Amino acid sequence: MPSSVNSDPISPDPSLLAPLFETPLGLLCACVWGALWGSFFNVAIHRLAAAAVADQSETWWEAAKSGLGALRQLVYPPSHCPKCQTPIRWFDNLPLVSWLLLRGRCRHCGIAISIRYPLTELAGTALSGLVFHRFALPWLPPGQALARFIVYFFFCGVLLVLAVIDLETMYLPLAITLPALPGFFLLGRVINEISLRDALFGLGGGFGFFFLMRVGFKALFKKDGLGGGDEMLLGIIGGLLGWQSLPFTLFVGSMLGSLVSLPLLFWRRLRAPKGGDQPAVFGVAIPFGPFLVAGALVYLFFREALWRLTGELLLGSTQY
Repeated sequence: MPSSVNSDPISPDPSLLAPLFETPLGLLCACVWGALWGSFFNVAIHRLAAAAVADQSETWWEAAKSGLGALRQLVYPPSHCPKCQTPIRWFDNLPLVSWLLLRGRCRHCGIAISIRYPLTELAGTALSGLVFHRFALPWLPPGQALARFIVYFFFCGVLLVLAVIDLETMYLPLAITLPALPGFFLLGRVINEISLRDALFGLGGGFGFFFLMRVGFKALFKKDGLGGGDEMLLGIIGGLLGWQSLPFTLFVGSMLGSLVSLPLLFWRRLRAPKGGDQPAVFGVAIPFGPFLVAGALVYLFFREALWRLTGELLLGSTQY
């Protein structure tokens, strides 16, 4: 079982940060923080998704250089309408509020703004509130509570961005996964909730598992069945949450993937012309990244309960 934070009460820290973790003000600040970053997540999704689709690199090294180069697009040019190119003023860029006031349209040219924008901002708000409620414990020293909140919030934010990009493009861009793989491993050393050994096994095991699956699938079926981004994503998850997170992440991800892909297959079969070739199982293209993200988030927020339930099922004991 992964190590957990010491549950013994710790004397309150008299610093200025302490009230944030002991009053509802902290939760409110966390939600505002999440909404603001949710707006930035939209920028990352829009620009990095376009860069990933446009990338035609033939080698991994070229793809890595191209992906990291795409990070420059996150800060320049400033936010603007994709149709009329008019810069977006600050009062038209307020998370959630501006989309509602503008009724989902550009103020200048009237082009529709996708509902994905407020939904992503809402997801950032909700994730930030949940992370604060779950990990910024008031009995921890404020510095430690703040570190846990920041690390886990950005972990959730990166997973959110990757999931949306994968849904829209079937890509998990190296611009995100390449720096996130060592980045979250190192951030895990800061909060120090998982041992170095467990984190190393998690990073190597997560990456290696999907790498071997991808190579094996291609050798058997002579075509790609898994993307290289999935192995990077699982390495990110294992590097921060430890190898113990991998079985749960894969199980939940596979179950959710089956619940989506099987009905889709049946639907395609029903719509296929009678007497013609029926769609094959492997003909259904489903991005697996969002399901891995869902599995990782389930483990992140409910890991103690999951380990307790596992202990009860396997050992018949409630003391696990």
